[in-house]
Amino acid sequence: MAILSALLLAVGLMLAGPNSAGAATDPYNTGVTVNPLKAGCEAAAPTCNNVGTTNSFFNGEDIKLLYSQNFYCDTSVSSAASSKCEAGAKYSKLPPGTAAGAVDPLYIPIPLGFTPVPSYVQCQATPMCIDHPSTIDLSRIAGALPGAPTPASVQNAMLPGHDHIITTRNNDQPEWWPVVAVGVTNQAAWTAITTAKNYATMQALEGKPSSGVTGEIPTNVFLWFQALPGHVNPADASKNFDQAPPAAANGLAIDNLKKDCGTSATGCNNPRDYVGQTRAWIGNASTAQGSNVNLLYSSPFFCDTSVQKAGANPCEAGQKPNKVPPDITSAQFTDPLYIPTPLFKQPVNDLQCPTGLPCIDHPMSADLSRLATALGAPASALANFALPGHDHIITDRNNNNPEWWPVTVIGVTNPASFALISQAHSYAEVKKLEADPANGVLEVPTNIFLFFQTVPGTGVATAAFTPTPVGAPNTGGGSTAGLQHQSLLDFGVLLLLGAGGALMLARRRRDTMAG
Repeated sequence: MAILSALLLAVGLMLAGPNSAGAATDPYNTGVTVNPLKAGCEAAAPTCNNVGTTNSFFNGEDIKLLYSQNFYCDTSVSSAASSKCEAGAKYSKLPPGTAAGAVDPLYIPIPLGFTPVPSYVQCQATPMCIDHPSTIDLSRIAGALPGAPTPASVQNAMLPGHDHIITTRNNDQPEWWPVVAVGVTNQAAWTAITTAKNYATMQALEGKPSSGVTGEIPTNVFLWFQALPGHVNPADASKNFDQAPPAAANGLAIDNLKKDCGTSATGCNNPRDYVGQTRAWIGNASTAQGSNVNLLYSSPFFCDTSVQKAGANPCEAGQKPNKVPPDITSAQFTDPLYIPTPLFKQPVNDLQCPTGLPCIDHPMSADLSRLATALGAPASALANFALPGHDHIITDRNNNNPEWWPVTVIGVTNPASFALISQAHSYAEVKKLEADPANGVLEVPTNIFLFFQTVPGTGVATAAFTPTPVGAPNTGGGSTAGLQHQSLLDFGVLLLLGAGGALMLARRRRDTMAG
């Protein structure tokens, strides 16, 4: 009891300390062709953290767009705007690496000369939406603008508020979307377009000179996004995405970005708040072993509640799941996620899910009671322990498509072994070290699944985005506020384990498997 009391006292002291990072500001968009999830953000801070969502119309429905790269404007087309973006002339060149015919148009209806009723638009002028240019050169179309301003006066105009319409979902895959502007000059036309929520209605109005809808205005602007599966609850379609995220409920088996939240209030208050990113390593020799990748999460975690548990916590360490998440039919549609976890007192710098900071869409705690013998504590005291800081290793990218990833904990009690894994960035190194019990490395199955996709390209090597909620939106720079939520606590009893306890667990697990 004295040992357990000391452990719990240490946990209490850690939980009483600071548990948040300082607020970060959003980047200011510059028009540079940079994917912030590929770039080394530690060397280019102004271009980082550009991940967020907006609403859009598609075939009569409200849907959600997920952005993961800064805008691109074709600089071969002249523009006097600070963003190098312009309206009135079509792009001449596609973004680098984009094949001809591999883009689909994004239409943006813009209210001109009147305030629409209701006044909500999907992208307000201030603050501007994520990954949109903050300024644009309107001099080519000055004569068609309200009040007929001089061309010189609108060469560096603020991008006006607008809505979005797409005509294809592109199978929900990300791509570059060239922007086509459409001016709307009266309430009747605006109401018709925003009620129909489709391109056909807007196109029909374009053909009528008295309708108040201009012809389509080409631009040199491209936005990078993907349509998220499903559609948006109508009550949520008129909200901006800069609210603080709700707390995650343990074991919530809902993919909020696929679910029509209008059918259930549970867990659907703010579907966009479950979007965020972490770093990881791809540890497979056939797919660039040791490379850094970024993981983009878009759903709360899932824990298989059919696995017997000791208490209320549905997330179990020490037992594999019996069932897969409800929106897939077989484990063959998953790939494993390994999380190397330091189980020693010595501090570890730059964990991908840091100690004391939340990582998006992870459970806050897990039931460790199955490990009671190895931990040397009563099972009742381990039924709801905080998830410790850790790293991530995957062995397959799944073609950068989102899927459910079952979690296996790689417990490491030896600092030297953890350093080797951190240097190799590979699951092969884990297996090599695990072969010798003296290295203090072992695998612990769980019933936990995380839902994410790898972001194309190579990720950052060091901590470059804050895994905590960021500050207020930066006008003109897009908003990433509200993307993260508190989902992890500080280290618990696992930090106080010694190598002996871990080796006991390793022997116990081998005996169980052998039996």
